[in-house]
Amino acid sequence: MTYVMGDLHGMLDRFCEMLDEIKFKNTDTLYILGDIVDKGADSIKLLQNLSYRSNVYPVMGNHEKTALDLLSCLPEEAGQINPKDFDPETLAEILEWSKNGGASTISEFMKLSPDDKEGVIEYLEDMPPYEIAEVGGKIFVLAHAGIADFDPEKELDSYEPEAFYTEGADYSRKYFDKIYLVTAHTPTEEIDPSYQDKIYVKNNHIAIECGASDGGALACYCLDNGKEYYVY
Repeated sequence: MTYVMGDLHGMLDRFCEMLDEIKFKNTDTLYILGDIVDKGADSIKLLQNLSYRSNVYPVMGNHEKTALDLLSCLPEEAGQINPKDFDPETLAEILEWSKNGGASTISEFMKLSPDDKEGVIEYLEDMPPYEIAEVGGKIFVLAHAGIADFDPEKELDSYEPEAFYTEGADYSRKYFDKIYLVTAHTPTEEIDPSYQDKIYVKNNHIAIECGASDGGALACYCLDNGKEYYVY
């Protein structure tokens, strides 16, 4: 079976609970649609957990991009951050990220050995902006947020990477006739209030972010049969 999840935000326990819920096996495939890190307490542990799994494929989210840009600016040795070690622009970016959920990620990262830090950064670097999955004769484009400035005549690999993780999709618009766009990023209740804690399926969109990091459900969708799974 092929599954998708998104916006795990450092919730390692709930992620593992969902794996138990779907009875995830080594022969299954799982795509994670970005925003793995920040907010929750176990962002780095979660990244490492995913990196050990050969059948799990993450795509870049806006929080991963921020982490990738800024974690490499932090000191190599474990310890406390000294603001004097940064230029004003980088320090301002780190502080803004910290306020936006990055504080726990930074704290975890700073406790790692240099080799483990390098491994985390390399894992982030390898995340593609989107994936394409063909399951049961259907084609799915898997991205964190959407496809900014979408043009039906434009090939996906012609877009800049940030087009897939910075701007939420227009769910009132059908992007493709025979392809499904699967996204996270935008809570489904913001798309339609009647979809609070529910996966949104309409106009060849499948939106799976149900606000788990803000007290909602963590959702998982099976691409083979459309089955929905939730943990709270």
